[in-house]
Amino acid sequence: MTSLALERLDQIPAEMAASLKQMLPTVQVPGYLRFLDMMFHYTRDSGARLAEAANVAEDPQLAVFFAELAQEETDHYRLAEADLATFDQTPSAAAPAQVVAFQAQWDRPVAQRDVALLGMLFALESVASHLGESVRPALGRLGLTAANARFVLVHLHADEGHGASCRAHAMRLGQSAAEPLLAGAEAAAPLWVAMHRCLVEA
Repeated sequence: MTSLALERLDQIPAEMAASLKQMLPTVQVPGYLRFLDMMFHYTRDSGARLAEAANVAEDPQLAVFFAELAQEETDHYRLAEADLATFDQTPSAAAPAQVVAFQAQWDRPVAQRDVALLGMLFALESVASHLGESVRPALGRLGLTAANARFVLVHLHADEGHGASCRAHAMRLGQSAAEPLLAGAEAAAPLWVAMHRCLVEA
């Protein structure tokens, strides 16, 4: 992978994090509850998405990585569901349009799809490393604690490691497949931001 391509790849999650940081000062509890509902639907099928990625992966190491992530992510939607329950809320019946749009992008039959999916994951899993201490003060401002912000806190921690693993695979495969890798990351970024706009927009 050229230095220019690598620079752009690293820039994508940084831009996603910057978009989120702009939203955080104005988030209120209703927006947080919309976010939890969004994340319930977004992560409910994470295990299945990643298992599919493992099945289509042509690179053996990438297949193992996707399969490991699938096992880790399978029940994460329950964290969002449990956080909602602390507010006496339950998830909505239908997935929001933003989640449907993300799933449609994931399902697209693009060339070198396994590498494109790695690019999507790179963007999604690398945001946490750019957020620093921006999220925790926002949780505190809303009066949220480990009892009702488990989804956020667990993912802030887990995504650090996942992002590093995605980057290692990207560095390994990017020499011969930089284009689908970047295309996947570029496609995922606006979809991720759109899902998070529920924090400030009903």
